[in-house]
Amino acid sequence: MSKSGGPSLSTQCRDALLTSLQSQFGEIAKIRGQIHSKKSNILDRVLPWLDQQAPGLLAPILANHSVDHFFIERVKQTAIEEIYSERLHPTLRLAPSPLVAPVCDTVHCLLFDQLPNAYNELFPLMLDSYIADLERYGEARRLVVAAHVDWLNKNSNILRGAFYSPEDDEVVETAFECELCFDSVHYLCISPQGHEAASRRLKPLNLIEVNPAQISSQMDDKYECCQKWLNRGVPTPPAALLKQGETSGAEVQQALQLLFDASPPESALVVAQPNQGTEGRGVKAFRIGNNDERAALIKHIQTIGKADGVLLRRGVEGVYLLNHMTRERSLFDIRITVASGVAESGYIQSAAKNAVIASPSQGGRIVEWKALDAYLIESDGETTPFDLSLLRKIQFTAVQAVRTFGDGTMAGVDLRLGPTRGEKRFEAWVLDVNPRPAGLGRSCFWNGEPGVTHRLWLQLPSID
Repeated sequence: MSKSGGPSLSTQCRDALLTSLQSQFGEIAKIRGQIHSKKSNILDRVLPWLDQQAPGLLAPILANHSVDHFFIERVKQTAIEEIYSERLHPTLRLAPSPLVAPVCDTVHCLLFDQLPNAYNELFPLMLDSYIADLERYGEARRLVVAAHVDWLNKNSNILRGAFYSPEDDEVVETAFECELCFDSVHYLCISPQGHEAASRRLKPLNLIEVNPAQISSQMDDKYECCQKWLNRGVPTPPAALLKQGETSGAEVQQALQLLFDASPPESALVVAQPNQGTEGRGVKAFRIGNNDERAALIKHIQTIGKADGVLLRRGVEGVYLLNHMTRERSLFDIRITVASGVAESGYIQSAAKNAVIASPSQGGRIVEWKALDAYLIESDGETTPFDLSLLRKIQFTAVQAVRTFGDGTMAGVDLRLGPTRGEKRFEAWVLDVNPRPAGLGRSCFWNGEPGVTHRLWLQLPSID
């Protein structure tokens, strides 16, 4: 809010850009649908138009204000974020001039290098920390600041960042009058390469790292994860690895025989993905009993294999998420956040109709935990509610998957339910572990309340 009680300066600017964008390109929902359509290049038209029109549109609003070029660029970026995807955090206020940081006992940095809408992922942790402090101290004692890697100075202190302002219920992004030192860091919305580089840069500071680069790099190697889980008895589908460049038809056939201990069954489902990929990118499923699909599998493997190793895994299917009102059903994954040995929160990723891969990047959608009352679990025509005993099984398996890498680790675990042979019950199979999990804006605790973690804030430095 501005001092007059109306919209902040950045909100006025953003609204003016959005109004004009919609006049030119259509309603936000229409633009958003085009952005995420593989057949559209809408951003190639929107971005140049915005660069050209923004100065004239913003001039009347900024006439009596002194702002720098970066403020205008960030306003433009946040306008694009509004049309790119749904905003899951409170209003973002961009401060036109530097502010004094709120005074707290300790500072925790959420370090990122990717936009748009990074705050959808980062705000839930800001809110979790604030609530944890209220419950423990009756006031905020820890400042959680989201900072882009480019917003650190040469001493790796924070020059610009974003924090939650509970008084205004806003996320405030600002340059700070005095640079901020921080005590701990969590790398999110950042590439594996960026994570490693940032961790190396911050090493001299001896910070507490929520997701250290060394452990995270182990989690990023999907094949090694599978082998570690199998050795520890953690349920996970068998896997085979094709090294980068070693993806001829004969090598693929050899990998498939290894995967199934013989020639694959006619109806075998195989999932192929980049060994170092994340959040469902490049993941595809194939029925290899079909000659056309086998040929498509080899082609997909060879495409991946130009830049990465290729992980092949047996597909897990047979258990569906059933909407008991519409009777629509879909394969689904369960994302669980584990922190220091406790499975604290999660959500469901529901695959698109007739699809196998459930990731939102593959057309899937997120079903929040609090909405699960509308669904049943179906297998072989029989249905069951998503009850506590099933949740306990999933939680236990997720914790074991993360404990493979250490007791103090925080990560997101993707699991899929599959039928257990000979018994009318389900097995939770670990598909993936992500040290930089996404989807936190949809995460809920098991009671349905939005949030990601309570335990993290007990593990980080505090005044106690």
